[in-house]
Amino acid sequence: MYGDGTPISIGPEELNLLRNILSKSLNGKQLLIMEAIQRTKGESLHRILHRISESHGIPLSTLKFHSNILLELGLIEKVLSNGRKRVRISRLGRKLLMILNGSKVDEDVEVPESIDSLSVELKMRLIEFLKRINGFHLGSSLTTLNILIAIFTYRQLTNKSITSTKLVLSKGHAAPALYIVLNHLGVIDDEILRDAFSCDSIIQTHPIKNCPTVVFSSGSLGQGISIANGLAIKMEMDRDYDDIYVILGDGELDEGQVWEALATSSSKGLDNILLFIDRNGKQLSGATEEVKRKEPLADKLRSFGWEVFEVDGSKPSNILKKIFISQCLAGWPKAIIVHTSKEIQGIGMR
Repeated sequence: MYGDGTPISIGPEELNLLRNILSKSLNGKQLLIMEAIQRTKGESLHRILHRISESHGIPLSTLKFHSNILLELGLIEKVLSNGRKRVRISRLGRKLLMILNGSKVDEDVEVPESIDSLSVELKMRLIEFLKRINGFHLGSSLTTLNILIAIFTYRQLTNKSITSTKLVLSKGHAAPALYIVLNHLGVIDDEILRDAFSCDSIIQTHPIKNCPTVVFSSGSLGQGISIANGLAIKMEMDRDYDDIYVILGDGELDEGQVWEALATSSSKGLDNILLFIDRNGKQLSGATEEVKRKEPLADKLRSFGWEVFEVDGSKPSNILKKIFISQCLAGWPKAIIVHTSKEIQGIGMR
């Protein structure tokens, strides 16, 4: 970017030249250290260097020398979390690795397209399910459904437990979408679904902790990321590196607590938090940009130290690809802005 803020355009030949210059500026040991740090969650630099030394037969003193160079160049950085020092790739370092590895993460991830047809089926079931309570927050549940399908499909494909999923549904009024997905997965049975919203049911109009996968009873908006931060810190203390999935409505971005929590996640390097922002453009009082301007949302999130992806949320397969890509990055919390619409794709309804 030039001094006046104008982006610099780089063509394929110039990119190859830049890649060649960068590869010669950093030696093999420095690149080895950076790539190892990028793949690692929640470890100290000392431990990572020890592992490289043992696996590659490189003297530890040599690796320490090169890691100090990387620290001085600002390509890696140390963060303090729970009284322990961790290391992560800096934002500059991530950009450098992306250039060296082909300028972007490979997005040709193969995912089962059958989940797209499943989305249409579950939307129809959701509409029928909510008739009993006059379509309670139907639109918000519909725009959340594909995100939930993508999350649980990712866990299935990566052999992670469905029932131990740590989900924070910050936009708690979208809980009916969660119940339909859990019922499809066999986690809650048909009898529980039929008994929904009764006084002693484990599934209410907003999620409660008695419901499988729900780690926090939500409903008050704007609290989800704060809850995830506390949980992530506790998990780090327990050496539990499973992911935490937070689904946030774009209207919640009006809350100051959200932005305080976003800064905390980044400052503490809570890289097991994966945030989904349901960007449907609507909130209770009207269009989000009329109530309170959110854009440029991706740039704002990046300025708070988050790794940000954007995706068309009309198909869960699109979201699933972004989840796989996001998991290639360690050291920073990740956010996926999911562009959705309350116009129901595939079934001709709004």
